[in-house]
Amino acid sequence: MLSPRSNETLRYVVIPTLIAIVLYWITSSSFLSVIVLLLASKKAEAVSKSKEMVPIIIVILFVIGYHYIQLQELLEQRKAIGLFIIGLYLPISTLVAGSVWIATERERMLYRLLYASFFATVVGFFIVLWLSGTSASALYTKEVYMSLITSLVTFVMNNQLPMNDMNELGKVVISVITNFGLTLFIAQFGVAVFISDMIIHRYSIEYQNRLMRLSVPHEAIWFLLAGMSAILFTFLVEIKLLESIAYNVSTVVALLYAVQGISIASNYLVKKFPHMKPSRIFFLSGAFMILPGANIIFIIGFPLLGISETWITYRKNE
Repeated sequence: MLSPRSNETLRYVVIPTLIAIVLYWITSSSFLSVIVLLLASKKAEAVSKSKEMVPIIIVILFVIGYHYIQLQELLEQRKAIGLFIIGLYLPISTLVAGSVWIATERERMLYRLLYASFFATVVGFFIVLWLSGTSASALYTKEVYMSLITSLVTFVMNNQLPMNDMNELGKVVISVITNFGLTLFIAQFGVAVFISDMIIHRYSIEYQNRLMRLSVPHEAIWFLLAGMSAILFTFLVEIKLLESIAYNVSTVVALLYAVQGISIASNYLVKKFPHMKPSRIFFLSGAFMILPGANIIFIIGFPLLGISETWITYRKNE
């Protein structure tokens, strides 16, 4: 019979690790896995502070091994190493972000999100820099992904576009990935964190109050202005790397301001309607993103509301 300590280790470390591995194996995505691991980290911390990171480390090792086995034959060609690296980028970055989020528990929420995204930012920058080069591995990787995206677009469009248009559309898709990849990463990781935190703190009044106090440092406005200025500059002088950095910086800062905007709206609505929970307002606000027409509120309205708090005080004594 297991001791109480062994029983807790089994429930809060071993089982969540196995669930995260199975979810990744089924979905080929770390989104659900990181939610499970973030939920388990709170329980694992109660068992042992040193064990809260163990599940994430094990899942990272599994993901690396899983991708290596899948691409083992291709990796015999040295130029195929890029496929292996890019295939690992999103899942490993998400899992590393999860570990950083757990380790920075005492920091402010938006700061934790930025710290958690640091690894993805640095590695993503070097991947974009590498892909902009002319090495055999970079050219081969671009060729494979271009072919894959073109085939996918052809399938979705049901061969309704000429091949030249398909190739152009494929280039647009690649451009979107390189120019907005970091923003999409932070958005999907933020959703995973929000889901796990909502479950962990579902009875916490302090957590609900924190959602109404989220704010971006005032200095962030300079990063937004610099990014937008760089975007305008790339219209005059085509520099792909600068364009990618400029778009990613601008959209990431705008996303953070959107979160601040939702926090401002939550603060106002909760004061007007005390029965409302800020977490539900955040959830409904995020749902605007998938509603055509209404998503203009999230894309433009909330970021502008957050930016305007740089000069206008909406939340006094918060």
